Amino acid sequence: MGATDVFRTELQNAIAGIRYWVPSLRHVAELKEDDELPAYWRLAARPHLGSACPFDLILHESAAFDVTIGPETYDGLPVSDLALFGPLLAAIAEGKVITRTWSTVGTGQVRRVETIVQPNGCEMWRQVRDEPAFAAVPLEACVRHDRHYTPFTRAGAASA
Repeated sequence: MGATDVFRTELQNAIAGIRYWVPSLRHVAELKEDDELPAYWRLAARPHLGSACPFDLILHESAAFDVTIGPETYDGLPVSDLALFGPLLAAIAEGKVITRTWSTVGTGQVRRVETIVQPNGCEMWRQVRDEPAFAAVPLEACVRHDRHYTPFTRAGAASA
């Protein structure tokens, strides 16, 4: 079996694990799965609570993935470990996400946006997007704003 076949098998196993977990979100989020094309698998979750963090994950057979977490999208990231995706999505649903924005003091222009997720039992997942027009502005000269999210379901909240 070639490396591509091994990756496809591992990818299908990772997707099966995520599919096993997805029904636990059906009462707290609108979910959409797309697997019509063999080249990728997609899962999108839009939580009913406006303070929870939506996500969209696309796993490609080319060993790359695209992810949108909250307002930020990261495309064409390399898949280093398929075992990360289950804990990553669970952490997002648990509200363990920060969208960190660095803005210039004088104009309020966005200098950098970071997406930080802390999965249980895994290393922190972090992606950064710098605005090229403001790359010369040092982060020390910027104001940091952290947006925290609530879990998809909050203790004591009424079920829909």
